[in-house]
Amino acid sequence: MRAQNQLLTFCDYPGEVEATNNGSERKLRPCVIQRKVTNGYRAM
Repeated sequence: MRAQNQLLTFCDYPGEVEATNNGSERKLRPCVIQRKVTNGYRAM
């Protein structure tokens, strides 16, 4: 596994690194919803 040494980083830095990527997923969600609603439409 390429990221095996990074797998438990949250244990080494308690409170600084989240154990999940939920925060990142939540930040991306509005962009994904917009893309789905507009079928990927991009205005010039």
